[in-house]
Amino acid sequence: MRDLILATVLITVVAAGCATRQHDSSDSLPPLDEELAVARAQLSTQADRYLDSALDSIQFNHAVGPTFDWEELRLATIERARGANEPKDTYGAIQFFLSELPGGHSSFRESVAFDGDAPKPPATRVEVSLLDPGAGRIVLPQFVSVDRAASDTFATRAQRAIAATSSRVSCGWIVDLRRNGGGNMWPMIAAIGPLLGEGHVGLSEVRGQPVGQWSYLDGMAMLDSTVLAHARNPILTIPPEAAAVAVLIGRDTGSSGEAIAVALRGRARTRFFGESTGGATSSPMSITLSDGVQIQFAGAFFVDREGTVYRRGLDPDVAVDGRWWESPDAVLDAAVRWLAVEMNCFGESR
Repeated sequence: MRDLILATVLITVVAAGCATRQHDSSDSLPPLDEELAVARAQLSTQADRYLDSALDSIQFNHAVGPTFDWEELRLATIERARGANEPKDTYGAIQFFLSELPGGHSSFRESVAFDGDAPKPPATRVEVSLLDPGAGRIVLPQFVSVDRAASDTFATRAQRAIAATSSRVSCGWIVDLRRNGGGNMWPMIAAIGPLLGEGHVGLSEVRGQPVGQWSYLDGMAMLDSTVLAHARNPILTIPPEAAAVAVLIGRDTGSSGEAIAVALRGRARTRFFGESTGGATSSPMSITLSDGVQIQFAGAFFVDREGTVYRRGLDPDVAVDGRWWESPDAVLDAAVRWLAVEMNCFGESR
């Protein structure tokens, strides 16, 4: 699964009347009961074959695997397609099926337009600042480019900004992911690698099996042994005994933004503040149906360094209501107060 190089890279297969993943008898669907057969009889042959192929393709390729209650969801989906005569009459049912699956990234598009002259994604940069009483704050934005040179530049500049501030940081660090909706996770991992620490920081999982380990080493973000982003002249790591880390998350933290939160899970002296994340803790898979419709769903789940699998987002350790643009910023204030106690450093009250 080398295509799992970023949380928004699509693993693409084509469904044209049959399931897309080869399977043997031990991996087949459970027998359809009488209730399911009755529901299917309410569809025309054409609509039934189309819907059955679509649902097979999703089931055989979704990251959740056979432990999910597929038969019950399948029955509810087919009942929603009651009276369908043509494939297009089943579109609403397929969208319902996708919406009920874990991992996020579910989508349904009737056509996909490609614009070869589409503008390049806007440049983004990491913001690093110093807060009273000496806490360093890193606002890590989404980074959507897949260009390797741009990825390396993003990570290198981020580490330089962290280095320029680190000598004045005496009260730990804050990693703010509340505006990070996703993109390319690897430059982000390289950017905050000094706080992640060297070695294994997470992995991807499909049907209970690991398919790619995330690591940080000497400025490099890696999937297994493949380097996918590199911060040049990296700074030294900042171990937990030297600095506690507060991670700020919220409903707008999604996809690769959630991957960074997962990578920080399991780091000692690290605490999460804010709201539950968006729930797209997965790498998406894309399937094209026989009439050109493109559907997308979770192809692999994120797993933290301690082995916890995230299928529906992350929850904070300390729940705090508030959005990043509000003043005062209740989430940021709670994080600073915790750092002051954890690091035994007190300045002006926030």
